[in-house]
Amino acid sequence: MFDVTQKLYDLHGKVLTDADGTTELTARKVLEVALITRAQQESMDAGEQIDRFVLAHKAVVEDELDLTSEQIVKIKKWIATRYSPLVTGQMAMLLEGKKGLGPDAPDEV
Repeated sequence: MFDVTQKLYDLHGKVLTDADGTTELTARKVLEVALITRAQQESMDAGEQIDRFVLAHKAVVEDELDLTSEQIVKIKKWIATRYSPLVTGQMAMLLEGKKGLGPDAPDEV
């Protein structure tokens, strides 16, 4: 199960904030943006758009998601087209069941 309430941190252990500068950035928000937005030059058929919508809705209303390995691979790709390496790398770690960069994270990535 993937906990979408996990916070994301900068390289110094400070919680990242959303575009407004005050709301803490969580895995939930990253998933929401990555799933419901389309990157430039990205094309999706209706089936993929619906699958992404359903998954985004679950990420918003549920605190834990049961993701398949195929979904995790796709989500990592979608995040990478919309976010910086700091967010993309940390989300990849979290999606793989590893600690992110927070206070409980190991010293090594």
